[in-house]
Amino acid sequence: MLNADMVKLHLTPYIDESAAMGTFIENHDGAMYFQHGAGNDGFCGQFFGSLDDGNGVVIFLNTDFYKIIPEVINSVAKAYNWKIFTGA
Repeated sequence: MLNADMVKLHLTPYIDESAAMGTFIENHDGAMYFQHGAGNDGFCGQFFGSLDDGNGVVIFLNTDFYKIIPEVINSVAKAYNWKIFTGA
């Protein structure tokens, strides 16, 4: 079980504005997101979520063709009208 204090710690940048504990922080036109990807032969995945409004997606693929992941994230974001992907 994750508690709120530990999650907050893991999502707080500490080296620079782009790295937290186990995640990377991204600023998309003022909207803050966290993400991390991983993979090996035959597998890849990534999680991507908002620090501001609770939107997020976790992707696991049974392939090492990781180049499709950004398209999956964009498709989910557009389908659910995430701020950074709609220009709002």
